[in-house]
Amino acid sequence: MTSPSEHAVARTQGWAIVGLCFVALAFTFTSRNTLGLMMSVWGAEYGWSKSFLAAGGSIALLAMAVAAPVSGNILDRFGPRIVFICGLSAIAVTMLLLPLVSEPWQFIVVYCAIGGLGYGILGLPQAAATVSRFVADNRGLAIGIAQSGGNAGQLALIPLFALLIAAIGWRGSYVLLGIAAAMLVPLAVYLLRGARGGGLAAGPGAPANDTLGQRFALLKASPTFRLLFAGFVICGFTTAGVIEVHLLPYAETCGLPAMGSATAYGVLCAFNVVGIILAGYLSDRVHRPTLLAACYFIRAAVFVLLINVGDDLALLFAFAVVFGTTNFATMPIIASLVASQIGVRVMGLTLGLMLGGHWLGGAAGAYLGGALFDLTRRYDELWLVAIAFAVLAGLLALAVRDGRGAPAEPRRVPAAA
Repeated sequence: MTSPSEHAVARTQGWAIVGLCFVALAFTFTSRNTLGLMMSVWGAEYGWSKSFLAAGGSIALLAMAVAAPVSGNILDRFGPRIVFICGLSAIAVTMLLLPLVSEPWQFIVVYCAIGGLGYGILGLPQAAATVSRFVADNRGLAIGIAQSGGNAGQLALIPLFALLIAAIGWRGSYVLLGIAAAMLVPLAVYLLRGARGGGLAAGPGAPANDTLGQRFALLKASPTFRLLFAGFVICGFTTAGVIEVHLLPYAETCGLPAMGSATAYGVLCAFNVVGIILAGYLSDRVHRPTLLAACYFIRAAVFVLLINVGDDLALLFAFAVVFGTTNFATMPIIASLVASQIGVRVMGLTLGLMLGGHWLGGAAGAYLGGALFDLTRRYDELWLVAIAFAVLAGLLALAVRDGRGAPAEPRRVPAAA
């Protein structure tokens, strides 16, 4: 039994860690997405083509896909402190080394390899798993606030980075970003003290001494994991693949002005923040599979609106508001379900694997969109495929058991195959 004063201290520490995750994700997302700002700068200075830099971005995504489940498993076994130290350090080193880069191979090593690993080590799954260990009350809301740092941080830091480039040059801007990321390391060491192998709300799941094979066997035996994983692959198809890559090109084919379309995309990103916090709040209070299914079904409906945008910029803004609200909203709901149905002790590995599937779905959506457009010279077929997939994801979500307050789904770890 903990005393009321100990509980109050634990609660304060938990919400301080929510703040740490918010800020850490802001730097993770911002540093990764400076690539878009720097393409023209590096092209002019070094003669690097956009295709080379875009390929570098793809390599970084592959590094992230590899790092995420590995990092998640390390978090499960040894606690989040080592994950935050390694992730923030890798990001800081990347930002501090980029001003020294002048050759293509150096860019691959620094941004794609070191940076990609850093972005994969410290991302949305690790933040959710960390918060779940330290916050038991209002866990969904806490996860939503922590994860919203990725989008909210970009909204503030990307424009600030652009202003710094104009004021002191891109090299000095990266140095400042690297120093700021490095300053978060001692803060993480302090706040995540005593978190090895558990945390304040570690909850059920695999025992601390299980093997990686046993953890995979646990997930293989879990219908919740299979259903959520399949839905999250589709989620990646409809968001990271279809919308993030093809929305602005589609707006261009509709004859909409570039500035207006870009502003609508900014509105979408802003409502990402609203959606992820709202979904986290609701996941503490309503039937979570139904809430998750609603996100997917709303996406399907709003794709119908997108098909009919034509040259009406107001409809594009309406799409941005509704789709943005559901875009990142699935993550805190899924994290809440994983925590209660599979267990916090395997949450890092579970969410890392799911995010890897999400990125694979995104890659498929990006490729299919380009292939269909090359074949038909329009995007209607892509939106129809996205509608069908979003409906399928909603049906998969409805098959998930909520089980709020019940023991984690697999009560024992099955023997490894």
